[in-house]
Amino acid sequence: MGWDGPTGDLMLDRIAQYLTRLSGIISIGLFMILLFCIFLAVFDRFLLHIGFFWTEELARFIFIWLCFLTAAIIVRRREHFAVPFLDMWLSPKGQRIKEMVIAGAMVGVMVLILVYGAKLAEFVKLQTSPALGISMKYVYYAAPATSVLMIIFFVGQFLEALKKPKKLEKE
Repeated sequence: MGWDGPTGDLMLDRIAQYLTRLSGIISIGLFMILLFCIFLAVFDRFLLHIGFFWTEELARFIFIWLCFLTAAIIVRRREHFAVPFLDMWLSPKGQRIKEMVIAGAMVGVMVLILVYGAKLAEFVKLQTSPALGISMKYVYYAAPATSVLMIIFFVGQFLEALKKPKKLEKE
């Protein structure tokens, strides 16, 4: 689903479509690397008895980024968890207002995650991971980076609810 249709802002739709495709491609690539890391960790530990020290840590960091990226894709497609029980009692206008309030609130939450996630990532920038030796800020930036995507997607959902045809409300 999602708001691939006209929201009144064709540029926002195109940007969202591009970002969704790019996020999907990156997610697929990260998932393939994750599978390779896990396969390598199992293979070297149980068959070669070597135990590469970096595979588990890299898999964990990739998994963190993968969770956040796919969460953004799920928001775009509107496949996230929802409780539609209120829709039975709301008029079409009430449903529209509910969608706008939810999307607006989620934009607010994502802005908080963006601001405080970036502060946290900068706070831990001198901390390095034990096995890979990379700055932990690269792991912590998963939340603020993907919150930017979710802000764009929730703004699109807000605009879609705002631009819904008025004739639906009269039915």
